[in-house]
Amino acid sequence: MVLQSRMVQEDGTRETLETSNRKIRFCVRGDYLYSAEKTYISCLNLKTGEETKYDFLEMWESAVADHPESLEDNSGSRVIESFVVTETDIWVMGFGTILGRLNLETGELSYCRIWKDKEERNLSYIIQELYTDGKQLYVTCLSKEEEERAWIWEQPAYFARIQTDIIEKNMFGDDMMILEVLVE
Repeated sequence: MVLQSRMVQEDGTRETLETSNRKIRFCVRGDYLYSAEKTYISCLNLKTGEETKYDFLEMWESAVADHPESLEDNSGSRVIESFVVTETDIWVMGFGTILGRLNLETGELSYCRIWKDKEERNLSYIIQELYTDGKQLYVTCLSKEEEERAWIWEQPAYFARIQTDIIEKNMFGDDMMILEVLVE
């Protein structure tokens, strides 16, 4: 991959930087290039060339402990389906329903599932994509009704903000974060 500066130099050229990154899912934040590998996020310092890898494998194993075949089924494909980087965290989404979080300051790794609210615990969501404004975490998602055990594809997609500062337990004892639906 070759990165090219937006700024045109006096001689009409742009500064370029070649990287060994060949991934499709990546983002640049400040002086860092983040890219998603199968179970980890790679962070390349664009000034120094130093690379750091944040592995989410143990978190994924814990998240799918009741169904370890889920992780095995993904042995040849990606587990991290979407990711974003906020001011203090790297957020990753896998298996459509699991949201992982790595706090860049403490190194703490955690995961949770997403629900609409505490009262409506029979309705969960499958995350399609993660988005951020640098501070808040947003998702596009579809609803899943647990009672019917079927995806409701006919329902519209939602754009929602995740209340990342509130973690509660769902009816299964899993950590959950609450969605604040902004647009249907």
